[in-house]
Amino acid sequence: MKGNVLIAYDAVNRRIAAREFISINGATNMVVDMYNDHAAGIKYTVETTSGQPTRCYKQALGPFIEGCVPGILTTSDDRDDEE
Repeated sequence: MKGNVLIAYDAVNRRIAAREFISINGATNMVVDMYNDHAAGIKYTVETTSGQPTRCYKQALGPFIEGCVPGILTTSDDRDDEE
């Protein structure tokens, strides 16, 4: 099993979005979309298999941890593709 994730972070509005790609035997078997809205205190998760949404979750979030991730970030394209 192998996977990767794309993440977007909005420090001003306290939102985090992520898309996870999970592959088994070289084929993408599942995509998981996650949206954390800390201002509203809600987390949404959608699981997609074979291009079709299969599960959707809505749950309460805990408190936002101030200062945990700085508001001004840089990005890196360093990847560890070797296994």
